[in-house]
Amino acid sequence: AGELAGHATLLGDGHQVIERALTAGRFGYRARDVQTFRGIGGWSRVVVVGRGTTALERQTAGMVAGRQLASEPGPVTLVATGLTAEAASDLATGFGIGVYRSDLHNTRTPRASVGGLTILTAEPDAGRAAHRRGAALVEALAVTRDLSNEPANIIYPQTYVDRTRAAFAGIAGVTIQVLDEREMERLGMGALLGVGRGSERPPRLLVVRYRGQGAPAGGPVVLIGKGITFDSGGISIKPGAGMGNMKMDMSGAASITGAVLALARQ
Repeated sequence: AGELAGHATLLGDGHQVIERALTAGRFGYRARDVQTFRGIGGWSRVVVVGRGTTALERQTAGMVAGRQLASEPGPVTLVATGLTAEAASDLATGFGIGVYRSDLHNTRTPRASVGGLTILTAEPDAGRAAHRRGAALVEALAVTRDLSNEPANIIYPQTYVDRTRAAFAGIAGVTIQVLDEREMERLGMGALLGVGRGSERPPRLLVVRYRGQGAPAGGPVVLIGKGITFDSGGISIKPGAGMGNMKMDMSGAASITGAVLALARQ
């Protein structure tokens, strides 16, 4: 709560106005607490968030700030001068997660994009640490969300494979294997083939293998996610209003793809 006084150079006399407003409003400074001010100290918008104490809480604070500023057309400055490089990294990572927008096919209002992020910190390496540690997670989450949010006429088995190949292109240590109907038949994968017969789109089984430097010689860690790109099962008992969300029945597979992508991009 006392950190605002240290930002007097940035906020001018505005830091006193903000402090009084936060005190009067009983601002709690918890990880999800947020308050916005406009026209303070020459800034078009000032967002105050409670950052918490743990890495997850700091990331959540950054995410809250990102959501608040996702529609801002100009550049954003993240003031983290009182934080360590690791704490600033957590905030920046959360910010990158928070600015994501899901309006992929909104033709009336183009997808908003923040005009750059500047991190102010007392540790000169904090900005580089934030990018190194957080960019992989932010990018992987964006891929995961885009896959999950796309409608079923855009993401179906083959286009899911194509998007995955594009996401992993050029990353060392990654191999991608795709089984088509004939290969699945040979391996006796009757359950997958049976589900696939309910669609005009042929099924695919996607395997992404990542083996980074220093990987142990033992057996692999296997992550499996459900990848039905549109679940029409039980369509007669599901209300029509919610059927559109069945496009997200493949979000399990999307989450696994994103998790491996985040690891491979580290």
